[in-house]
Amino acid sequence: MLRNRIQRIGLLVAGGLVLALAAPSGWAVEMRTTSGKKTIIRRASLQAGDEKENAGKEETLPPPAPDAAAPVTPTPRQPAFTEPAFVQPGVEFEVGDGGCYDACVPTCCLPCLSGRLWTEVDFLLWWRKGRFFPPLVTTQPNDAILPTATILFGGQRVDESPRPGGRVELGVWLGPCARFGLGGSFLALADAPVNFSITDADFSLFGRPFTNAATGTQTAQLIASDVANPQTTGQLDLRSTSEVLVSDAFARWAIWRGCGHRLDFLAGYQFARIDEDLRIDTFTQTTGTIFPTLAVTDVFSMRNEFHGGHFGLLGQYQFGRVGLELRAKFAFGNMRETATISGHRISQTAAAARFEANRGLLAMDVTNGGVHVQDDFSYMQDVGVKLSYCPVERLRVSLGYSLLYWSSVLRPGNQIDLLVDPNLLTNNPPVGNEVHPAFQFNPKGMYVHGLNVGIEYNF
Repeated sequence: MLRNRIQRIGLLVAGGLVLALAAPSGWAVEMRTTSGKKTIIRRASLQAGDEKENAGKEETLPPPAPDAAAPVTPTPRQPAFTEPAFVQPGVEFEVGDGGCYDACVPTCCLPCLSGRLWTEVDFLLWWRKGRFFPPLVTTQPNDAILPTATILFGGQRVDESPRPGGRVELGVWLGPCARFGLGGSFLALADAPVNFSITDADFSLFGRPFTNAATGTQTAQLIASDVANPQTTGQLDLRSTSEVLVSDAFARWAIWRGCGHRLDFLAGYQFARIDEDLRIDTFTQTTGTIFPTLAVTDVFSMRNEFHGGHFGLLGQYQFGRVGLELRAKFAFGNMRETATISGHRISQTAAAARFEANRGLLAMDVTNGGVHVQDDFSYMQDVGVKLSYCPVERLRVSLGYSLLYWSSVLRPGNQIDLLVDPNLLTNNPPVGNEVHPAFQFNPKGMYVHGLNVGIEYNF
């Protein structure tokens, strides 16, 4: 046993000597690190004297095989429409790829107005400038003769109630970044009728006032009268209408854009048509005279067609979901003004003789009747403001106010001459020197304005 113990001690001593002799010869320790897909091995010598010799020596090993069982977590995709606002810093889009219309502004995006094609539909509740009519129907005192008679219709401007209408606008951006686009719009207002009717049941005496051109005195043609000789009964119907149509085609250039706002220059062609007319029908039944019945009609019809070029500015500002839009356009061009005036008279005598002529009371074929046309330089203004809200991406609802103004418009009441030659009120043929009632172009400025409720969608 003692011998075995001596042998074990000898082996341990020999092993220690071997280790002691091997250490100076460069025995080192390995350290492994991983950088990306490369594994780097650094060896550090156990002998302090070998650190300088081994410094900077690196060995690159092939990357370890990926673990097939490890799950891959996809990167979440940011939505184009975020809460609480529409602004997305650092996002840049091209028009047509589902991005925003402000495609080339790298600091923000406006998904509310994104898309290559825009369409807008507005419901209108608008007023027209009131129509002026001279005194057309009068009653007592003084047998309906002005200036002391009471005016039943005319003598002032007739204000109108708001009328509904509609406006449609379509447009498309040409190319990326919504820098240049083309568009068009159409606007129509519903008819605004003015009606006035009266019979002898309402007033026992009433008539139509005018001035005798031969004497210069004022008088009246009685439609109904309670005077014993002659005694008349009758009725009067008056109606005036007004229609407005506006359309334009335009190009749109972006001249200033930023985060949440842009300013566009507009230029194009504009067309407008304003049609108004006035019709007066009277019927009189007379007793005790050789003219027992008399029917008279006067018609004044005006058509105004505007053709011109327009330019303007359109500014849009977006504050999160809420937006503000300002518009100002000016158009210069030609207003073609057409006045069509006609009159008609039918009288029946006791002897059954019938007389008919194209002469009313204020519309006579030999003086002011017929078609009158002139071209007049005119300008048009179109201004508006709109507040909008974006409930979802690409959709806007809005509430706004608009005003359109034309500088030269023919209106029926301004084309009536109350001077009448008495020779034209008889059944005799005209003498040939009658000049009244006369026609003269008398255009006035006109405007329409009101509230807009709209919806816009961008495709």
